[in-house]
Amino acid sequence: KRQHGIAELASKDDLSNRLAYHYNQKYKIASSILDTVQNGETLMIESGSCCVLLTEQLVKARQNLTIITNSVYIANYIRPANKNKIILLGGELLMEPQVTVGPVLQQCAQMFYVDKLFIGTDGFVPNGYFTGGDIMRAETIRVMSQQAKRTIIITESSKFQQQGIVTNLHADQVYAVYTDTKIPREAEDFLKQHNVLVYKTDTSVKEPNKKSQIV
Repeated sequence: KRQHGIAELASKDDLSNRLAYHYNQKYKIASSILDTVQNGETLMIESGSCCVLLTEQLVKARQNLTIITNSVYIANYIRPANKNKIILLGGELLMEPQVTVGPVLQQCAQMFYVDKLFIGTDGFVPNGYFTGGDIMRAETIRVMSQQAKRTIIITESSKFQQQGIVTNLHADQVYAVYTDTKIPREAEDFLKQHNVLVYKTDTSVKEPNKKSQIV
């Protein structure tokens, strides 16, 4: 939005705006996950800028995937999905983030059970909770997590220095975190103490597909 001599972000929930921030960093983090997904898998993917970029790369690099998502934005962003299937979960539509939430969404999500759920986060608090900004989305994430063997967080390290207003999941409910090498040491140590695998990608290098490493 243009103001008197300045511009301000129109909406923090608008994914087009969020994708513009740290785009290369997010792209490399998403790239580091590709080798963990094989042709023919069924996945759940919640909304978020890193999740958008992961889904985009998956449909280009893999075949016969079934991607179950509550993100209308992702479903539109990745067109065409090539030789992959996209299942869009129904529910009440939140207009800015373009995600479905609510009781109908929860009933739809409970029809599926998958190996992996990929989600983003808006923040992390010292007592080990990943946080967000909307209670209905938090409820959606918790329901989707119950339908997956492994819940995996994809986020840039700056989110570990931020805090949302709603708790999503505790570290004990998370299998792995994919982030960059600037994750704060105290957050990384906490995650490891709670048996969360931490994969870090050096996003400062020029190679777009540098593999992540667990440390």
